Amino acid sequence: MIRKVTIFTILILMSMISCTVQKTDIVPESHAVAYFTTFESFVNSHTSKTQDIKYLAFDYSNLDSEDLELFVEMIKEFCKDNGFTYLEGTTDELIHKGYITVYELQDGVFAAQSFSNGVLVQISTISTNEYEIVSTMSMWRGNLSAIGSTFTTTFENGTWNVECSNFWVS
Repeated sequence: MIRKVTIFTILILMSMISCTVQKTDIVPESHAVAYFTTFESFVNSHTSKTQDIKYLAFDYSNLDSEDLELFVEMIKEFCKDNGFTYLEGTTDELIHKGYITVYELQDGVFAAQSFSNGVLVQISTISTNEYEIVSTMSMWRGNLSAIGSTFTTTFENGTWNVECSNFWVS
């Protein structure tokens, strides 16, 4: 009888232990995925800015991310999959490479004028934590137009979700 009670007690304890397994939270795999999800959301909601262009150029100079290399690889793959030529650089760097034209102001200062066949995407980090990234993104087509927005990208239920605010057009 004691043996049966002991076995019963052990079985009950085992079932209690198996029922109290701690729940592990799903954690974001990389901020690169968050930035890329934000970029895709931005580009997909403004496809007219990328129609009939050859170049997608990216300025990462204000992007604060330890996952920059992975993000750049994801962007390069996006460009390849969508028929764009990938470029990287600031406005000044793209001017020096000959992609962006300039005009001279009255005081002798030069200003960026046109990016024929291309769009410059500028990305800046405002704040980050493990589950949220606040950033700005803009697309510039020279004097033709520019658009931008602030994005809050949060990790919830195993996925990155993007919200847009402060949208502007020029």
